[in-house]
Amino acid sequence: MAALAANRRVEEIDGRIRELPVKATVECFQGALAVMDAAVVKPGVSAASLRTVGVFDRYAKGGAGDGDVKVAVRRGTFKFKNHGSNTVTAAHIASDCYVEDDQTVGSLATSKSVAGKVFAVDTDGVWVTI
Repeated sequence: MAALAANRRVEEIDGRIRELPVKATVECFQGALAVMDAAVVKPGVSAASLRTVGVFDRYAKGGAGDGDVKVAVRRGTFKFKNHGSNTVTAAHIASDCYVEDDQTVGSLATSKSVAGKVFAVDTDGVWVTI
Protein backbone atom coordinates (compact mmCIF):
# COMPACT_ATOMS: atom_id res chain seq x y z
CA MET A 1 0.00 0.00 0.00
CA ALA A 2 1.14 3.49 -0.76
CA ALA A 3 1.35 6.25 1.84
CA LEU A 4 -1.54 8.73 2.06
CA ALA A 5 -1.59 11.64 -0.37
CA ALA A 6 -4.75 13.20 1.13
CA ASN A 7 -6.79 13.23 4.32
CA ARG A 8 -8.77 10.11 5.13
CA ARG A 9 -11.68 9.44 7.44
CA VAL A 10 -10.57 7.45 10.49
CA GLU A 11 -13.08 5.05 12.02
CA GLU A 12 -12.87 4.51 15.75
CA ILE A 13 -14.50 2.42 18.44
CA ASP A 14 -14.27 3.78 21.98
CA GLY A 15 -13.80 0.24 23.27
CA ARG A 16 -14.92 0.91 26.86
CA ILE A 17 -18.37 -0.66 26.50
CA ARG A 18 -19.47 -3.42 24.17
CA GLU A 19 -22.41 -5.78 23.85
CA LEU A 20 -21.53 -9.45 24.12
CA PRO A 21 -23.64 -12.63 23.88
CA VAL A 22 -24.42 -14.28 27.24
CA LYS A 23 -23.96 -17.98 28.08
CA ALA A 24 -27.30 -19.80 28.34
CA THR A 25 -29.17 -19.51 31.67
CA VAL A 26 -26.38 -17.77 33.66
CA GLU A 27 -27.01 -14.66 35.77
CA CYS A 28 -24.68 -11.75 35.15
CA PHE A 29 -24.74 -9.26 38.03
CA GLN A 30 -23.80 -5.64 37.44
CA GLY A 31 -20.18 -5.07 38.57
CA ALA A 32 -19.14 -8.73 38.36
CA LEU A 33 -16.03 -9.81 36.46
CA ALA A 34 -17.01 -10.90 32.95
CA VAL A 35 -15.10 -13.64 31.15
CA MET A 36 -15.36 -15.14 27.68
CA ASP A 37 -16.01 -18.88 27.58
CA ALA A 38 -15.58 -19.80 23.91
CA ALA A 39 -17.85 -17.28 22.11
CA VAL A 40 -20.09 -16.26 25.05
CA VAL A 41 -19.63 -14.19 28.19
CA LYS A 42 -20.32 -15.36 31.75
CA PRO A 43 -19.39 -14.36 35.32
CA GLY A 44 -15.79 -15.00 36.35
CA VAL A 45 -14.88 -18.39 37.79
CA SER A 46 -11.62 -20.07 38.71
CA ALA A 47 -10.53 -21.74 35.45
CA ALA A 48 -7.49 -21.58 33.19
CA SER A 49 -9.08 -21.24 29.76
CA LEU A 50 -11.17 -18.06 30.14
CA ARG A 51 -10.43 -14.52 28.91
CA THR A 52 -11.43 -11.57 31.09
CA VAL A 53 -13.22 -8.88 29.08
CA GLY A 54 -14.39 -6.42 31.76
CA VAL A 55 -17.26 -6.06 34.22
CA PHE A 56 -20.96 -6.35 33.55
CA ASP A 57 -22.40 -2.87 33.06
CA ARG A 58 -25.92 -4.04 33.93
CA TYR A 59 -27.74 -7.18 35.06
CA ALA A 60 -28.65 -9.83 32.48
CA LYS A 61 -29.80 -13.43 32.54
CA GLY A 62 -28.90 -15.76 29.69
CA GLY A 63 -31.73 -17.25 27.66
CA ALA A 64 -32.37 -20.89 26.80
CA GLY A 65 -29.47 -20.97 24.33
CA ASP A 66 -26.00 -19.45 24.19
CA GLY A 67 -26.18 -15.93 22.78
CA ASP A 68 -29.98 -15.53 23.03
CA VAL A 69 -29.34 -12.48 25.24
CA LYS A 70 -26.65 -9.77 25.03
CA VAL A 71 -25.21 -7.71 27.87
CA ALA A 72 -23.07 -4.57 28.07
CA VAL A 73 -19.54 -5.19 29.35
CA ARG A 74 -17.27 -2.31 30.43
CA ARG A 75 -13.46 -2.14 30.34
CA GLY A 76 -11.44 0.06 32.71
CA THR A 77 -9.91 -0.04 36.18
CA PHE A 78 -12.13 -1.52 38.89
CA LYS A 79 -11.84 -2.57 42.54
CA PHE A 80 -12.30 -6.26 43.43
CA LYS A 81 -12.01 -8.25 46.64
CA ASN A 82 -8.56 -9.56 47.53
CA HIS A 83 -8.31 -13.33 48.04
CA GLY A 84 -7.49 -14.21 51.68
CA SER A 85 -4.81 -16.88 51.26
CA ASN A 86 -3.78 -15.92 47.72
CA THR A 87 -3.35 -12.24 48.54
CA VAL A 88 -2.40 -9.55 46.06
CA THR A 89 0.08 -7.08 47.61
CA ALA A 90 1.71 -3.82 46.54
CA ALA A 91 4.61 -5.93 45.22
CA HIS A 92 2.20 -7.16 42.49
CA ILE A 93 1.48 -3.67 41.07
CA ALA A 94 1.84 -3.74 37.24
CA SER A 95 1.73 -7.56 37.29
CA ASP A 96 -1.10 -9.88 36.32
CA CYS A 97 -3.63 -10.97 38.93
CA TYR A 98 -5.98 -13.90 38.51
CA VAL A 99 -9.72 -14.63 38.64
CA GLU A 100 -10.88 -16.45 41.77
CA ASP A 101 -14.61 -15.76 41.23
CA ASP A 102 -16.79 -12.97 39.84
CA GLN A 103 -15.74 -10.48 42.54
CA THR A 104 -12.36 -11.73 43.82
CA VAL A 105 -8.80 -11.74 42.47
CA GLY A 106 -5.64 -13.45 43.69
CA SER A 107 -1.92 -13.49 43.04
CA LEU A 108 -1.31 -17.13 42.04
CA ALA A 109 -1.74 -18.29 38.44
CA THR A 110 -2.21 -22.03 39.06
CA SER A 111 -5.27 -23.13 37.03
CA LYS A 112 -6.53 -19.54 36.85
CA SER A 113 -7.28 -17.02 34.12
CA VAL A 114 -5.76 -13.54 34.09
CA ALA A 115 -8.13 -10.91 35.48
CA GLY A 116 -5.93 -7.99 34.44
CA LYS A 117 -3.03 -5.87 35.68
CA VAL A 118 -2.83 -4.78 39.31
CA PHE A 119 -3.12 -0.99 39.37
CA ALA A 120 -3.19 -0.45 43.16
CA VAL A 121 -3.88 -2.33 46.39
CA ASP A 122 -6.02 -0.86 49.19
CA THR A 123 -6.90 -2.30 52.56
CA ASP A 124 -10.35 -3.19 51.20
CA GLY A 125 -9.50 -4.45 47.71
CA VAL A 126 -7.41 -4.59 44.58
CA TRP A 127 -7.69 -2.10 41.71
CA VAL A 128 -7.40 -4.06 38.45
CA THR A 129 -7.06 -2.66 34.93
CA ILE A 130 -8.91 -4.80 32.41
